[in-house]
Amino acid sequence: MQLNIVQIGNSKGIRLPKSLMQQCHIKDSVNIEVKGNEIILRPILQKPRKGWAKMFSKEKSELVFDDNIDLDNKDWKW
Repeated sequence: MQLNIVQIGNSKGIRLPKSLMQQCHIKDSVNIEVKGNEIILRPILQKPRKGWAKMFSKEKSELVFDDNIDLDNKDWKW
């Protein structure tokens, strides 16, 4: 398939046909990679943090630092 390069502001780009995007499962964004003189587009199928909230809600978390801070300054030495 041959596509024309079009001017987009100060850049240039291509318009991908809807059928091609559907065939490659491209929705909102892609990863782009350059190998030699080829440009490779890959669909992003999963959002980077999808499922994190569910995953962290199941696990017990341990504090890295002790949160027993002496806010009344009782044991502080000046």
